[in-house]
Amino acid sequence: MEETYLDRKTVQQLISLGEGQTVEFKDERTKPADLAETLVAFANADGGTLLLGVSDSAQVVGLSSSKDAIDAVHMAAGRDCCDPPVTLNAVQPVALSGRSVLVVRIPRSSTVHYTCGRFLQRVGSRNLALSPASLRELFASRDGTGTAPTAEGTDQQAHLYEILWYEATLTLTDGRGHEAVLERRQRIRFLQNGVVALYDHAWGDGNQFVGYRVTPGKVVDRFQVGTASTR
Repeated sequence: MEETYLDRKTVQQLISLGEGQTVEFKDERTKPADLAETLVAFANADGGTLLLGVSDSAQVVGLSSSKDAIDAVHMAAGRDCCDPPVTLNAVQPVALSGRSVLVVRIPRSSTVHYTCGRFLQRVGSRNLALSPASLRELFASRDGTGTAPTAEGTDQQAHLYEILWYEATLTLTDGRGHEAVLERRQRIRFLQNGVVALYDHAWGDGNQFVGYRVTPGKVVDRFQVGTASTR
């Protein structure tokens, strides 16, 4: 990777300007999964700089352990949190006013990344989930990623998975024949790839699946990332 380090003066200038399109502040206690959201959002936009050890109010609070912060950032950028992993141009501790701040440089990516099933992109000072239309445009704009074509035979805007309903009913009967019924009906909308199963619930003893029926969801959109096909 091409390392692009920042000097102390430049880091101070970034902090003075506050969070925005290409700058984000994070506390060292931020979990890797939350850090991954910012890394993915920057990579899917124009790149940016994450400053770990700076509060949302632009106060340098520092790090209790630079090594732990570096480990957390690499975990956040890796395969466990990002798909594909996010490239980092630099992970650099900088001393400011006797406290350590970790500077993480994220370049604009040539591919498209997601984390926890969400495609995010930096817009102003926020990490926003991409709509299906915006996601398609992003895939089309990145080199070597191909496009996300619309579903065959429809002129409607396609989603990665069509909208489903989840339904469950629990009936409890006591010794006197009194019943209590719990019904659950929930609308589910998948906006991610890689969904291979949806858990269903069953209660009681004996053969619980006599007469059980399940209908698979219908895939209405497909796209290719690099050389790996995602369905």
